[in-house]
Amino acid sequence: IQIAEAPADSSKLVETRENYVESPIPQLQRIVVCGTGARADSSTAASQLFELLQAASASPLDVPRWLNLAEAADMPFEELDALLLGAGAVVFCPDLEDDDRRAIEAQRAGMKATLASFPQNLRRTVLLSRIGAQAMKGGINLRSFFGLGYSGTPTGLEDELTSSARKRGRTQPLNVVIVRAGPLPATNLDSSVVQCLPGDAGSNGFTTTATTAQALLQSLALSVDTNFCVVDEPFPKQATTDWSELLLPFIGTEIWRIEVPNAKRAAFFIQSWAAEWFGGAIGNSAPRALKETLRYGLKTPVQYINTPAGVVFKYRPLDTPEGRAFEDLEEGGLEFVVEKPRVGSPRFRARRCAYGWKTIVKENSERALLNKFRTDWAEVA
Repeated sequence: IQIAEAPADSSKLVETRENYVESPIPQLQRIVVCGTGARADSSTAASQLFELLQAASASPLDVPRWLNLAEAADMPFEELDALLLGAGAVVFCPDLEDDDRRAIEAQRAGMKATLASFPQNLRRTVLLSRIGAQAMKGGINLRSFFGLGYSGTPTGLEDELTSSARKRGRTQPLNVVIVRAGPLPATNLDSSVVQCLPGDAGSNGFTTTATTAQALLQSLALSVDTNFCVVDEPFPKQATTDWSELLLPFIGTEIWRIEVPNAKRAAFFIQSWAAEWFGGAIGNSAPRALKETLRYGLKTPVQYINTPAGVVFKYRPLDTPEGRAFEDLEEGGLEFVVEKPRVGSPRFRARRCAYGWKTIVKENSERALLNKFRTDWAEVA
């Protein structure tokens, strides 16, 4: 059993504007940054992100490109096509401090034009938005009485991007991550600590421009695939920020975590537990019959394999062709992994995995599987 280690520092290090832990930035395929105004305005998160990407670029093919969202709608589509050619990801950074509806709507029009020129092989985009952008939904929408809907709001920008992504087919998915930030602080924060919260969380916290730029950069570098919020919280003394730890819950969507006293014992337990309860008649990883798993509350049969530091469960619906290999299953699953971070105690984590494009999260089966494990773990821990 090999316990998963925390990522070690390697590759190119990027200088930061705050007291951050220097994080390794892997070579990123060209990123197109869609900001507002001139690229030279270093007061915006978009410009600071562009500077960080320039510092991290290892070759001319990795040098980022800049697009002014406010002008994109009026650009010839040939220019947009050429600008987006070879891009590995696009980051949309609207001006969160500008509440003017016409300005936001112009940025939305620019986003729409840019999305229409996305190459078919461009599979990744990140949007900078505002904390609580989706909170205005629900209940009676008074804006609809005046024919406004959500146009001219950060909510409308989010909806434009997510609706465009949903129109993509299974063979051309567009993975969207929304990074929501708080307003700028009224005064300089002498000492603060960065916090990353679930994407739908509410917060009254502030977010500095430097923290926002770092959050966008690290979401690209660490392949974050879940929405999250980022805020700066006042702290009595200067604190360091380890982005790889902060963003870990949003890579694969972590749903459970607990500290353990003995990492090898925990990894051995999860592998033995999987074989006992979900292995076939001879204890292998073949899925048990549905009637055997129903008593655990599962509505979908599961299949598993051992990993060096835990177990990966995948759902295998009854209509799945018998010849489909485990690695080709895309109906979702859970990975249980034991890790030994660079600082702190060993830990047990469960995170979602193996969800194909537009596959619905199987929350009921996920809950049943996790509850069964937590009950058995509590008896031996």
